[in-house]
Amino acid sequence: NLHDRNKREHDDLKTGKFQDFRVDEQLRTMQHFLDWFRHRFPYYYDRCDSCSASYRDDKNAMKLETPPNQNNDVESVSTSNSVKKQEQARGLELELKGSFVGYCHPEDDELAGKASRTELYKCHSCKNYTRFPRYNAVQHIIQNRGKGRCGEYSILLYRILRMLGHEARWVVDWADHVWAECWIDGLGRWVHMDPCEAAIDHPLLYEEWGKKQTYIVAFWMPLFVNQGESLESRSEHALKRLDDDIMTKINSGDMECGTCIGANADLDRKFAFPLIEDVTRDYTSDSLGEIESRREEVGVPIIESARTKLRKELIAAYFASEE
Repeated sequence: NLHDRNKREHDDLKTGKFQDFRVDEQLRTMQHFLDWFRHRFPYYYDRCDSCSASYRDDKNAMKLETPPNQNNDVESVSTSNSVKKQEQARGLELELKGSFVGYCHPEDDELAGKASRTELYKCHSCKNYTRFPRYNAVQHIIQNRGKGRCGEYSILLYRILRMLGHEARWVVDWADHVWAECWIDGLGRWVHMDPCEAAIDHPLLYEEWGKKQTYIVAFWMPLFVNQGESLESRSEHALKRLDDDIMTKINSGDMECGTCIGANADLDRKFAFPLIEDVTRDYTSDSLGEIESRREEVGVPIIESARTKLRKELIAAYFASEE
């Protein structure tokens, strides 16, 4: 039955069983999962919470019903009817005013879900207002009917992958998009996963859209770190527990190679991946020179500056979690 099938598919995604599959089977399993994800969490545009109307959908339907006259060679005998339809379409266009009102400050319950801002929409049909808080907390994303876009869905996908036991990264295109990556042992590399596009291992997808990539950064968190606690609240105390030798190696960047602790092999393994990595070149066919010319950086590169700060915080979180 459906329940048993869903359970089997869920079990297939868990790392224990997933690792037994061939690489092609792993990719097919992940593709099936992404197809389900996009169906379960469709991209939110402006659908009304009260009556489910959507200005975008109604506008597109109107366009389909009134296609442009493509016969320019033969004068149509129904010119008057075409003009009337065009006038009606223009009238409907004026009636279907855009539903986006603007941004407003998140309310207290929205701030609890780490909403960075809230979008406000007025329904063109029932005239009611719909709030769309841009949550960054998974629980609130789900409680909000799973409503989201790439920001919400990339976070949700990232957390689901981690809950299933996979090494995962959150990837940010500093221009306008976010997605996730999953480590596939059989390939020995990170695999691109875009929940909004249901795309897997298609890193040049955005270049095909015509984008000129400038900054794309991947963020990795060791699976053992408790993300429910604030890094800031634990960092100051934990950092005091790091001896000078370890701090020197952290600051130099050696921790990312998983070799700086030496005898502590378990800790080495846990920090086997870079905490922050510039992955721009993985998502474009442009040369490094072309990327650097678009960045126009002066002084310490932005990514290197961020790496130093976050590396310290994550290492501090590790030692705090060991208390």
